[in-house]
Amino acid sequence: MKKKLVIIIGGEPEGTMLRRLMAEHDLDATAFGSGEEALRYFGLGEVPDLIVTDLHLPDMDGRRLCRLLRSWRYRPYHRVPIVVAVPRVTDELIATMVNEAGADALLPQPLDDKAFMRKVHGLLRNGRAHSAPRVLIVDDSRTLALLLKQAFDDRGYHADTAYDGRQALDRLNERSYDWVVLDYHLPDMRGDTIAALIGEKWPRTIVIVMTADSRPDLACHCLQKGAAAFLQKPFDLAVLLELCSTTREPSNHQ
Repeated sequence: MKKKLVIIIGGEPEGTMLRRLMAEHDLDATAFGSGEEALRYFGLGEVPDLIVTDLHLPDMDGRRLCRLLRSWRYRPYHRVPIVVAVPRVTDELIATMVNEAGADALLPQPLDDKAFMRKVHGLLRNGRAHSAPRVLIVDDSRTLALLLKQAFDDRGYHADTAYDGRQALDRLNERSYDWVVLDYHLPDMRGDTIAALIGEKWPRTIVIVMTADSRPDLACHCLQKGAAAFLQKPFDLAVLLELCSTTREPSNHQ
């Protein structure tokens, strides 16, 4: 029977200690000293059963690594659980790492071997507790909304649709979304109004406004109301997908 593969990302001597611990529990482990090193390995197509990473890596923040692995670029890794070793667990860190970045567990350093391995075995046995990244598409054109839904579904997202502002707000009250992609002109309200409401009630949700309206000041207006990005219709689907990925990634200095 093939051993479960665990990827360890972080510095020494923790990497050596974790590899030894995995071997004691009959698990196969490969260690990388940096996020970029691990991402190059993932680019070769090898999908592990579990990823264990430090929060502070020499070349990137652990938040960025998690967000990258949960983006559409790394769709095969969406089902792989991620454990993040942190200096200490706080409510704020849980919110950003688990709810936003897509980590599955935070464990304080120095790691308690028994507690750590209980978490490892639980994740290997049960898989991810979190669903795929969620996006809500809001457009009164059902044809376009369903086309966008299919594009997101094909790339590992969970996509829902709404056809007016009220329906969109009802969806948001029912469940959380990572992104809302909405048309500016809807039958019952404008996109800037919805963007402002989302910013007040669901501040962690990223809003992207799209429109065929060519007024030059509209993009600036929507960004001021809380949208993270603005797209002029018609647009390339790849541009929208890339926007969803980059608006979820922190900047280089974070």
